[in-house]
Amino acid sequence: IAFLFELTTAKAREAAIGGFSLASGLAVLFVLYVMGLSARPVPGAALSRAVAHGLLVMCVLQLVASFMTAIPLGELYISASKLLGSVGEPGGALPGRVAKVIKGLEWLMGSLQMASAVTAAAIIYGVYRGMVFFPSPPRPVELPLAVFTCMALAFFALANSACAFILIRRKYAVA
Repeated sequence: IAFLFELTTAKAREAAIGGFSLASGLAVLFVLYVMGLSARPVPGAALSRAVAHGLLVMCVLQLVASFMTAIPLGELYISASKLLGSVGEPGGALPGRVAKVIKGLEWLMGSLQMASAVTAAAIIYGVYRGMVFFPSPPRPVELPLAVFTCMALAFFALANSACAFILIRRKYAVA
């Protein structure tokens, strides 16, 4: 994949990473749906709700970040301005204030993505150390769902890191 990414444009690379990010977020949402929003820790139930709801919030952030990665906010602003008639050319530079706001939003989302990646890695570590386990719906066989969940969380953390890297490093031309 890395070899193929060298052959594509930066825009196509960002769209591909946004799609991968969307798929990983939906995979973790599917795992949460199968578990019925329950991740049971060994000591008590308070961590269970925190882990499950934390994963849910991280998935929603991941879905938003995947669209922000695939479609830059600056391009959306220029397209909307062109439709309203305030910008004449599609490849124009952004006004300074707008560029700062958009860059601030992308930096905030990138920072949240990095925090989500670290949290997902911590959840994987908790599963590995036996502090958190994921029950399977039909019977209490923990290993298959735990392995699937850890794989989904590993790709989730990878997608979070890739989205954060793109969102934090993205630059816009300022008028």
